[in-house]
Amino acid sequence: RRILALHEEAADVLINQQSDGVLRLGVPEDFAAERLMPLLSAFVVAYPRVRLEVTSGLGPELQRQYRGGEFDILLVKQMGDSDDCVASWPEPLCWVDSLSTPSLGRDPLPLVAFPVGGLYRNEMLQHLEVGGWRWRIGYSSASLASVCSAVGAGLGISLLPRRVVQAGHIVLGTDSGLPVVQGVRLALYVRGGLGAAGQTLQRQIVKLCAGR
Repeated sequence: RRILALHEEAADVLINQQSDGVLRLGVPEDFAAERLMPLLSAFVVAYPRVRLEVTSGLGPELQRQYRGGEFDILLVKQMGDSDDCVASWPEPLCWVDSLSTPSLGRDPLPLVAFPVGGLYRNEMLQHLEVGGWRWRIGYSSASLASVCSAVGAGLGISLLPRRVVQAGHIVLGTDSGLPVVQGVRLALYVRGGLGAAGQTLQRQIVKLCAGR
């Protein structure tokens, strides 16, 4: 095992010597596959000597990792703006139910949620608690695709970005009696000292987010 570990360490050193460095990017789970993959694919082709390392996850954990120095660029969902983010964009949220098998009207109200600590989950539960709603978690997943599928299947309602609403969903308006929810912000953080490749990726992400 020691020999294998030394071999892997030597291989990493060799790769680093043959590359233009490592670029570490953190992105929201619900943004990565849908929007970023074509951009990242083009980036790795344009910069083959840059070791791009991408991590997707929930906002609070991504923020913790960025503050701990684990990312060079971070795209994250948050409430409001921060002084040190370089750019931010609005992300409208809406209550979503199943079109064919609605959950609204059940008591307690079943919810489809991201895991504990997720921004959408926190917002959803806080607003329901303030409004005096009885609720239960009917389905929980860290995967956006799974959350959307569960809502469509009638396992519960959820609070989601308006842009991810699907054909099998129905958006619940104010006539539903559900609390009005303010949107979140999609914020971009960049560590100082980025090289040319990192600055290019930053500009591409800004262009992508601004054009949503």
